[in-house]
Amino acid sequence: MITTDHPFEALGIEDEDLWKKSGHLLSIAQSNIRYFLTVANKIKNYILSLRVKLSDTSLEIDKQIEKYNEEVININDYFLYLKKKANSVDIDLNKNYPNFILALKTFKNPYMHLYYNISSLMNTIHNESKRDKGKELIISPKKAISRLVESEEITKLERELRTQMCMENHLQIIKLFNNIELLINLTNMQGTPYQFLEFKKNRHEFSSDFFKEELLNYSILLEEKDMEILDTFVPIMEKFYELTKQRQIHYVKKSIENMDKTYNNLAAMLVMGFNTNGISNLLSEKYKITNYVVNIKEEK
Repeated sequence: MITTDHPFEALGIEDEDLWKKSGHLLSIAQSNIRYFLTVANKIKNYILSLRVKLSDTSLEIDKQIEKYNEEVININDYFLYLKKKANSVDIDLNKNYPNFILALKTFKNPYMHLYYNISSLMNTIHNESKRDKGKELIISPKKAISRLVESEEITKLERELRTQMCMENHLQIIKLFNNIELLINLTNMQGTPYQFLEFKKNRHEFSSDFFKEELLNYSILLEEKDMEILDTFVPIMEKFYELTKQRQIHYVKKSIENMDKTYNNLAAMLVMGFNTNGISNLLSEKYKITNYVVNIKEEK
């Protein structure tokens, strides 16, 4: 109840149908909210634990080198592994690693062993090898490609891969963390319209499949029952926020229409939570109306 010594007129009018639908969704959400937040915080803790695992990224390349040295994989397999990883982190192989590219082409086509195609590769390897310095250049294409593994070019590529892969994993972990934090904020009614917009824009990144697949890359297996609550709860929360946005549009529109009818150019709106930023943005961005948000602090 609002009491005042001054006369006032209620200008804002709710859409009753939207209000009822919103209330119904809220009651459904409240029955699952505690379990959802438990699961969301569990996922959040998993993601936080991944920071420790970032240092393991460089070990992946070392394991492949070890496999090659122990002849578990051949040089073709190792180079294809490097190529795959380089492409995944957008390293320009053609520009920065010409001999590596030449070696890959040689694997594909044996006829590229012709001297004019392989000579630059052989000379590069020959010049980098101390034991061959001063000797006559007699080296087969196969030997040249094998020697490439120990060359400065491949060492540089491995070093760049370690850096880029670590950075990529770090950015991915930050994205996962931000996504689960955003879901928690929206669930606690602490989200902003811009956060909801971000959620809608990248909707697939908030699905159970996305979290499951991304965390599986770090050997974290999420329980199926936890995934089910994500699939059940998140769409309900999404629909609730969409209805809330529709209610805000209706409320602001009716308020302005009634202000025009009564020739009022000054009004106060009592709103809370997600509605505060939503209504304020509508007034300023759509209707170009200057507005101020006054936060009320409850005295205990």
